[in-house]
Amino acid sequence: MPIVDVNHHHNTIVFATAIIADEKSQYFEWVLQNFLEAMMNKSPISVVTDGDRAMKRAIKSVIPYAKHILCSWHLSRNAQANIGDPKFTAALSKCMASWWTSNEFDIQWRSVVSEFNVEKHPWVIEKGNTRHLWAQEYLNGPFFVNIRSTQRCESINASLTIALKHKKTYLDVVHAIEDGISRMRMNELKADYLSSQTKPFQITKLVDIESHAAEIYMRESFHVFQDELQRETLYRIQEEIHSLSDFKIVGLPCRHQLHVLKHLDYTYLPGSLIQRRWTKDVKASASNFFDLNVPPEVMQMASQPEQCSKQLLRPSTKKHKRKEVPKNKVEKKIRRCGFCNDEGHNKLTCPQVKLSLNTSTHPTSTDFFEDGMEWPFSPAHDDNDLHIS
Repeated sequence: MPIVDVNHHHNTIVFATAIIADEKSQYFEWVLQNFLEAMMNKSPISVVTDGDRAMKRAIKSVIPYAKHILCSWHLSRNAQANIGDPKFTAALSKCMASWWTSNEFDIQWRSVVSEFNVEKHPWVIEKGNTRHLWAQEYLNGPFFVNIRSTQRCESINASLTIALKHKKTYLDVVHAIEDGISRMRMNELKADYLSSQTKPFQITKLVDIESHAAEIYMRESFHVFQDELQRETLYRIQEEIHSLSDFKIVGLPCRHQLHVLKHLDYTYLPGSLIQRRWTKDVKASASNFFDLNVPPEVMQMASQPEQCSKQLLRPSTKKHKRKEVPKNKVEKKIRRCGFCNDEGHNKLTCPQVKLSLNTSTHPTSTDFFEDGMEWPFSPAHDDNDLHIS
């Protein structure tokens, strides 16, 4: 049973994992109680599950103030299993994701149920009664960091299965989980370094706002912001407004808010629209800790990226000890002619070679190459010749 979230780079982070004997409410309660104890009794504000009833009871018992929603992926799969009509599944997905008011949602939901003639289906009745767990209209308050499914947990389970293969001991499971968490933490430190030491490209005409966002946001958050900034041109103001106080910020500024900022001639992002979770100084107020799975030099890289940059870019000043060479090896080598073995000349200037050339029209040897120099013609050869080309 993994308990996961997303970090400030929008990547999966594991808060806790547990091995339980059965999917009963009492076991889920035990896990959540121990999780709260490890988190110093700080309860999560939002929870996404696959809809398991025992888990739902445990959440209501242990963390009753957390906003609980159902996984959109499991809802779509269950709709297909219970109704069996892909068109109904598509209509349900639209109801899940659309930004309707409560009245608009009720009208659309009744229309969908009537169109597919499923008014009396038990599963449809249940989902209609629990709409506050899955319809977008009822999820506008709490902060969900754009998580609407348990796919991250499913991915971890799949990776764990691949890592274990045929091994099934508890110790194998624990080691596999620890290895996966260590990789996640190392990737987070690398992402921290890249966000602090690199600057992304700007591509919109709102240079000032985009530049401000590039300075404060992590890379992944900036790319999401940049996409919304490009789409703000699709909208037009229909009514004059003079304040941004009515906006509720959940994560990153949306295209509608950015269009309003442009309309009001803003050259920066107001603090009310900045979620600190996605900024570069998100770890500034976090408590210091040491992770035994991460090398100390990497932890220093994360806490002082500017110093790490200097260390990486500074040329090495380490002095290497010069290897001592025996005296007989440093003496100057006496070069001798390869033809007559005399000193003072080579085969190209050898008097005996010149004498030999004067008495023969073809060379009698292929030893006419010295220090990579080629003889000015290609002599005839047979299988016994040595050819250099």
